Amino acid sequence: MQGQTSGKQLVRGNYAEPNTLDPAAQPGLGIHILRDMYEGLVRSGPDGNVQPAAAERWESEDLRVYTFHLRKDARWSNGDPVTAQDFVYSWRRLASPATPDGRSWYLTSIQVKNARQVAAGDLPPERLGVRALDPYRFEITLEQPSAFFVDTLAHHALFPLHRATVEGHPDLWTRPRYHVSNGAFRLDEWSVNERVVLVPNEHYWDRENVHLDSVVFLPISSLTAEFNRYRAGDLHITGSIPPAQFDRLRASVPAEVRAPLVAATFMLDFNGKQPPLDDSNLRKALAYAIDRDTLTSNVLGRGERPAYTLTPATMRAYELPDSHWSQWSQQERERVALRLYREAGYSIAQPLKLEIKYPADEANNAKVGAIAAMWKRVLGIETKLTHLEEKVFSDHIRSGDYQVSTWNLWAEFNEPYSPLSASLSEESGPVNGYRDSTYDQLLAQAMKTVDTTVRNAIYLQAELRFAEDLRSVPLYQVTDRKLVKPFVNGYSDHMLGFIYSKDLSIIDH
Repeated sequence: MQGQTSGKQLVRGNYAEPNTLDPAAQPGLGIHILRDMYEGLVRSGPDGNVQPAAAERWESEDLRVYTFHLRKDARWSNGDPVTAQDFVYSWRRLASPATPDGRSWYLTSIQVKNARQVAAGDLPPERLGVRALDPYRFEITLEQPSAFFVDTLAHHALFPLHRATVEGHPDLWTRPRYHVSNGAFRLDEWSVNERVVLVPNEHYWDRENVHLDSVVFLPISSLTAEFNRYRAGDLHITGSIPPAQFDRLRASVPAEVRAPLVAATFMLDFNGKQPPLDDSNLRKALAYAIDRDTLTSNVLGRGERPAYTLTPATMRAYELPDSHWSQWSQQERERVALRLYREAGYSIAQPLKLEIKYPADEANNAKVGAIAAMWKRVLGIETKLTHLEEKVFSDHIRSGDYQVSTWNLWAEFNEPYSPLSASLSEESGPVNGYRDSTYDQLLAQAMKTVDTTVRNAIYLQAELRFAEDLRSVPLYQVTDRKLVKPFVNGYSDHMLGFIYSKDLSIIDH
């Protein structure tokens, strides 16, 4: 499977066309491209620990006010210096309700001062807790102390933007002719539904350690089509691996198959705002009836691990809690599931009818079908399976137009707070109806707790609290499956799924 390559050009699979190349918006599958073009204050290493990036160092005396010292040799792709004011502008823009389809929730989640009020339009963006102390010192003030704040800063939404470009070309600044970025690569070509091409940023502060002439991202939604391109040598890193090919490839070209466990959990989400799924006991019946061992071993079989908690097992220095039902045998879970199902008023003669909505993807069909078959076998449920294109699916979820949906809960950074924060009242409440002030208070307490052991004990309490409601049900920990050509040097499995092209090179072959 060696194939052919052209010089020092790296070709990567990207699943689908990016929604946008605006870091503050909803980039969808443009995230991988953004990480190559931009550089935040820090970046995430393979172990999930942060490394200096646009900031070379930082300090905080009270864990509430942080000062970041920017590199004085950092440059935008047009040669302009990268300054603290660039970060101020970009974070204020991110927080502003005027930013279309924005991700201001992230600033709220990591507790940047006044982020919630700015996003709601109650305060102007200038009141956001950020300021430039001088051209190379960027100060951030939080609502409360955060013991792991620096870990949160590799997120793409926090990348800086070149203000003159964004405001000078408001409708065109993400296009190649106008685009300006501060990362290892800049945008050279964007042919919609065909390719995105990046070339090195000649002004990048660490240019001497960028070893590629170009990076090409191909939006190939069919895993089979992507695999055929890889086999022909047209693609060097795939976005995934066709399920039907996985075992054969692992046996025939094991060095090219990468399938590490990552910090992501495959979930079912129950719309608890609508009957009949507003009944927590019925939700528990559905959760207990799913045989995770069978799902991971027989249906998936690609290294996935059964999951009973929101937090993945790969989180740093965190021992997974044991919820009571995770300790039962599957037979015990099914017995309790059947009892709860009957108590909710359903039976074989009068079965519950449900619909699962999920993204149209050949990898999803088997697992969703298996879940429906388990519900049918254990409880007699009649399940309708509805697969939707990614954008349509996202629209349905945001509007609450679903009974049951699938999703991957990815950690944004290497701390249990990240996956757990997705169920804070302001995050999940508007969608699936979960609101619990005690859960919210536990996470607020965890954020300011410096001692890791004590902080993990608080996370444990939050996990067990959430398991009493189960608006979302964890099923398994995800593997990040890719094929990587042997001549791609420097590739490293990353617990958060980050792959920076800056770290890669093409060796002679």
